[in-house]
Amino acid sequence: MKALMLALLITTLTAAQAGAGGLGIFASYWDPKDADDEIGFGAKLRFRAAPEFALELRGSYFEFEERDATTRKTLEVIPIEGALLYNLGQGQPTQFYVGGGIGYYLLDLEWEGPTGTVRPSIDDEIGWFVVGGLEVGMSPNISLFIEAKYTWLDIDEIGGMETTQDDTLDGFGANAGLILLW
Repeated sequence: MKALMLALLITTLTAAQAGAGGLGIFASYWDPKDADDEIGFGAKLRFRAAPEFALELRGSYFEFEERDATTRKTLEVIPIEGALLYNLGQGQPTQFYVGGGIGYYLLDLEWEGPTGTVRPSIDDEIGWFVVGGLEVGMSPNISLFIEAKYTWLDIDEIGGMETTQDDTLDGFGANAGLILLW
């Protein structure tokens, strides 16, 4: 986690020097097929590639938890994503955008039961996503945004063994937050 925070700090400082488009924070919701829905949080860094195109680096954090009478299973997911966005209303205070990208998803699994805690190894995975959103300018340097997102993410291996069932975190999500523009 410390390495992730350091990488985000370095990226932010480098981007500010390079004249990036903005830095945002957001609340996030994800409803995957094989886990209960969850609320998380994240940050994104925008680079303007052209008036109508932007590149974004995104990082989020989710902790999915399932409980029954004797056990608790916790799956921690840290998506690190890159997206290409197309702005449908450049230069306007209210702008729609669509896009998609690729992500590297850091996964950590833990089972707690009557016999103790087990942390089986789980491979980090690569996934894909599409996104569409609305950004509303509150001032020249501050905007609010809300976006819908669909992620495709399969878990291929747990505990050194290939999964025999279709373990997937495919699902819809949404983000809402604030972006500081420069």
